[in-house]
Amino acid sequence: MAIKSSRTAVVAAKAAQVAKETSWFVGEGAEVKITLVKSLIARPKNQIATAKTLGLTKINSSVVKTENVAINGMIDTIKHLVVVEKA
Repeated sequence: MAIKSSRTAVVAAKAAQVAKETSWFVGEGAEVKITLVKSLIARPKNQIATAKTLGLTKINSSVVKTENVAINGMIDTIKHLVVVEKA
C-alpha cells in the first residue's frame, strides 16, 4: 500500500508541476474565463466533445469555470482552440 500511495503522490506532484509550467495556469480554485476562438469543424471527436462538455459550442462563446485538475485537463486538450484568462 505504501508504494501505491507514494506513486500516486509522485504522479500528483508531476501533474501539478506541469500545470504550473503552462501559461494558462492561474491556481487551484481560481475562476478562469475560457473562450473558443477557432472552429470545431474537422477536429477530432475528442476535441469536439471536450469543447461541448465545457459549454463551448460557437466561436467566441465564453464560459467561466472554477479551475481544478479536470478543467485543466480539458483546457490542455483544446488549448490550441481556446483563449484562457483569469476571470
